[in-house]
Amino acid sequence: MRHFRDSLEAKKYDYNWSELPEGHSWGLWRANIDFMLEYIFPFVPTGINEGSNIPPDKFELYQNYPNPFNPETVIGYQLSVNSKVSLKVFDILGKEVQTLVNEEKPAGAYKVEFNSGQRSTNNKLTSGIYLYQLRAGSVEGGFVQTKKMVVLR
Repeated sequence: MRHFRDSLEAKKYDYNWSELPEGHSWGLWRANIDFMLEYIFPFVPTGINEGSNIPPDKFELYQNYPNPFNPETVIGYQLSVNSKVSLKVFDILGKEVQTLVNEEKPAGAYKVEFNSGQRSTNNKLTSGIYLYQLRAGSVEGGFVQTKKMVVLR
């Protein structure tokens, strides 16, 4: 320990030397080495904050949650580039029952709440299997993905 302290002094490092008696030298050595290492190698955060502005690297439509649901669920999706987005709900026969999103969106991650009891036609969806579909991007190279969800009444 003293050799390490002498090395720090020779190189003109500032240090805090604490005497923390524990009854044996191992505890004293361990306590002081922690202080020295923290001084020489200060903590530098390396993670990415929540809510980072880094856009996703691919298009993706997530499974809704909760599923099955009554009456509300959340549908998540992500866009890798700015895109014209269409998110629609269909019944099992392929008839459109509601449009949730139909607009241009910047790249990023999104969540949309879907309430099966509040629709523009004022009639509730009955129990059963429904499909939701995300279309994003251009007509030629666009992204299309469909997933299943279940309404329980």
